[in-house]
Amino acid sequence: MNAVPTGMTAETQRVALTPFQERLVLSVCPAGTRLLDARPGRPGPERCPLRVRVALPGGAEHPLYLRLDRSGHGVDREARLLPTLRRLGLPVPEVLAGPVRDPAQPELAAMAVYAELPGENLLRRSWRTPIGAQRDANDGLADQLLEGIALIQGISGTLAGEEIASLLPQEGLAHELRWHVQDRLASSPDDPWRGDVWLEQAVRLLGPPVERAERETPPRCFWNGDYNPGNFLSDGARLTGIVDVAWASWHDPHYGLARFTVYEWVLFDRPRLFRRYQERHGIGARHFALRSAVHAATTLLSRPHRETDALLRATRAQLERDLAQLA
Repeated sequence: MNAVPTGMTAETQRVALTPFQERLVLSVCPAGTRLLDARPGRPGPERCPLRVRVALPGGAEHPLYLRLDRSGHGVDREARLLPTLRRLGLPVPEVLAGPVRDPAQPELAAMAVYAELPGENLLRRSWRTPIGAQRDANDGLADQLLEGIALIQGISGTLAGEEIASLLPQEGLAHELRWHVQDRLASSPDDPWRGDVWLEQAVRLLGPPVERAERETPPRCFWNGDYNPGNFLSDGARLTGIVDVAWASWHDPHYGLARFTVYEWVLFDRPRLFRRYQERHGIGARHFALRSAVHAATTLLSRPHRETDALLRATRAQLERDLAQLA
């Protein structure tokens, strides 16, 4: 079996719900339902969403999801967006209650209760693939990821005509660069580049091609905010669900997948995945390299404290390769 990458294992520890959260979960259940337990619903350090098991009056167990989010807007925006996405044909969760806030704990931000979707996420499935079957199985899972991306992008035109569309921020390649540069300036106004002349030059080099790209391909594509395979569910043979649209926006259509050029914990054959995506969309390697370069540059600008040194080195090397391809 594949080893699950270090630090990405699913947590099994129970989580204690607050009284408000307990009442919210039970509000969607028949009278006499009992809470059994709540546990993190996905891998990683974030303890959200929570998979909550309840016992119905007849004794049958039933799973629900209590959706929490680290951002102040995430669940509020997501829970308001999901009904429209379901109506437009995306296999996203049904919202059963919320979004609401606990008046006694406003720092928890909004929360909601969702129905559970069938299937297991593509990331976890890829980790569990037997070594002898890795290539064929993971190629099949990668194709399901591409199918999910196509579904998300395919509703862009229709979604743009919906009233809810105004909730989504207008972002794009230029926004990504500008936001991270401004954040760096705000955190270190006297020395924003911290002596990293190479990174400063790299960011300046990206400016003109990013501006040209946005003129050619305006950022008007619907993006769920994260094409992490962990956000796409499968029964093994077909795509069964898409979760996590807390960071959804209007964005460049190709940026979402190009962000994964540096993430080795995605066990798919990534060169094959990227080639197939480029073929489907009729774009060249240079188009993809520009999006990859923007993400690599913004990662180095933000220097996330949870990123390992090895990943930062890999990100810098990826940016060097992308810039060479763009030269």
